[in-house]
Amino acid sequence: YSRSELAILAYHRVDDLSFDDGDTRMAFYGSPNQPDVFFDGVTEVVGNKGSVTANLAAYEAAYDERAAVDPALAITVEGWTDTTTGQGQVWVNVTADATPTLGDLRLHAVVFEDDFGPWNGGNGVLQHHWTAREMLAGPDGIAITISSGETRSFAFTYDATAYAQDLDEIGVVAFVQSAGTSREVLQTGYMKEFKASSVNRVPELSNASVTPGTGNTSTTFRYEVQYMDPDNDRPVSSKLFVGGLSYTMQTDSSGPWDEWVTFYHETALTVGDDHTYSFSFSDGNDQVLLPDPASGPSEFDGPVVEPPSSAPTLTLASIQPAEGDALTLRTFSVVYTDGEGDAPSIAQIVIDGVAYNMTGDGTDYRQGVTFTYSTLLSVGDHEFHIIFGDGRHGARLPAQGENVESVTPELQRIVVLASHAEDGEVVLGEEVRLGFRPDGVPLRAVISYLWESDVDGILGNEAEVTFTPSLGPHRITMTVETEDGTHKDWIDIVVLEAVAEAVVSDVMFSPAEPVEGDVVRFTVTVGNDGTIDAEDVLVRLLDASGGLLTFAELTAPIGPGETTSVTLEWEPGEGAHVLTVEVAASTEQVSILVKENSPPLATISVVGLDEGDKAEFSVGERIHFVGLASDPEGEAVTYEWNFGDGGTSDEVEPEHEYGREGTYEVTVTVTDPRGASTTSTFELEVMDTATPDVGPFTVVMVLLISALVMAVVRRRR
Repeated sequence: YSRSELAILAYHRVDDLSFDDGDTRMAFYGSPNQPDVFFDGVTEVVGNKGSVTANLAAYEAAYDERAAVDPALAITVEGWTDTTTGQGQVWVNVTADATPTLGDLRLHAVVFEDDFGPWNGGNGVLQHHWTAREMLAGPDGIAITISSGETRSFAFTYDATAYAQDLDEIGVVAFVQSAGTSREVLQTGYMKEFKASSVNRVPELSNASVTPGTGNTSTTFRYEVQYMDPDNDRPVSSKLFVGGLSYTMQTDSSGPWDEWVTFYHETALTVGDDHTYSFSFSDGNDQVLLPDPASGPSEFDGPVVEPPSSAPTLTLASIQPAEGDALTLRTFSVVYTDGEGDAPSIAQIVIDGVAYNMTGDGTDYRQGVTFTYSTLLSVGDHEFHIIFGDGRHGARLPAQGENVESVTPELQRIVVLASHAEDGEVVLGEEVRLGFRPDGVPLRAVISYLWESDVDGILGNEAEVTFTPSLGPHRITMTVETEDGTHKDWIDIVVLEAVAEAVVSDVMFSPAEPVEGDVVRFTVTVGNDGTIDAEDVLVRLLDASGGLLTFAELTAPIGPGETTSVTLEWEPGEGAHVLTVEVAASTEQVSILVKENSPPLATISVVGLDEGDKAEFSVGERIHFVGLASDPEGEAVTYEWNFGDGGTSDEVEPEHEYGREGTYEVTVTVTDPRGASTTSTFELEVMDTATPDVGPFTVVMVLLISALVMAVVRRRR
């Protein structure tokens, strides 16, 4: 039978090809024997057949029986496995030709690997087929209900690199099965398609449209365009541009994206015939435009919008403050009035081609409601207009063209904050002195001065004013009346609480990789984020449980915005330490890994004594010892010799004489700077060689020689 007629899945158990979902799936069948064969969920062949072809006749009979039954469902499985990355996507569509009679239906989607090996799965078989590797919907599947004529769609993704031996053999089997006692499989489908990663292919747009072609401000216009990506990539950006405004389009489809999918956007429009439109989509790699400016016009002609028979009105448009720089919050306002009392369905200000929603301060639209929008504007010229609609009619201000608002880099102030920095921050309780720079202001015939705070009220009426402001932000306005007219300017100040706030700004320590026995020095940078001097600052070093390790107290105050440094010292033990540096309410954690101090290595050698020679020396012989030592941390070591006869030395290569014969144990103790030490021993024999060994034969010979001499003497007489 061909695979299009029969879908086969092999679950492995208790070997390298088994997996948790597969084991759960087999438990669904009652933990049967191995190998067992199931058709449509029914046990057909039970265990110990040796191979899948050992009982082919039973398989064929079961297949013929089930093939004769018209299925209630049809399943299509489409997708691919990327043979370069192992990433896969699959779409499963289940269509009911008739309403299933069985209940508790579950959709299963199983990734399998076919025709791979050699791989000894533990059962003696090396080449495997149709082996289940992952269950995309889990062992219990996805519960579905479906009626005649209905289609249900499902999408899955997977990564086969975690288990596949051969990405060219990955496929997906999908089937619908009753989870009831019958375990009957109603229908199945199969997919085994591949693709290789390649250079991104540019998406395409077509069939752009807007309907209806004419209307008024109460008409809902629907813009549509079709999108298709050869790589099946969903668009990450789907923009519609209408008359310079941008909107994000939507779709009711979930793919596939390598087929044409319709995107749409619905909106009301203002009066006019200038609603040209275009589209811009991106798949995350490439952008596609429709129409394509490279081959023709950059926009399509849009619908014509007629004026309403009874339109709302927009009046009293303003910007507050009237002028400002790039740091000034500007508030745009307009009064919306509707004779029928209709609330606006659109209330927007369009600044530099981008629409922003305005907010109303009431609901009595017959009398008029003020709508506002606040924002910062960058330096330069900004075009804007306001559009409203009540669902049937629209209003635009100005009716045609754009208003222009200019923002200069910095306003030319005539007010000078004479006693403080230009940031306008002062501390509560301080006096503030303000004056004005008369550039451009004719001093002749000055009629009056007036200084006012929006918080504290009138401050004075002289050319300069000195006052103590209350807590919080203030806008101080100066008005100079002259015969030539009125001159106004303002300046903002903020009055801050008088508070000292010492904080930990930075912590550094050395050595960077300490060893047990080192003294670690912490350099703590302490700052002051407050508004007055921080005095008597205490810097503490705490262990992980909050216990105090050491501390230091700063004797000099820290000014606002200033920093200073202090050093803390601590000798840690071996291991990992999590410490906390604490300054008032400010803390910073420091992690230190202290390595174990390994003791040095030491051996003893004697000059002139080769390996294997006996360590035998004579009384009075000068012996030249050599201490051989090395430290794992590469540091200098000290020597302490004991020659076993009461003699000692601290030299690296000492010399020593023994005055008496005997056996002596020589020791050298080598110590590193952190106190770790190692002792090595050496045993030697010292002999007394000053008295010769005189035996009985020698004595006899001496006596005989003496006798001969005496005899010779006697004869000569």
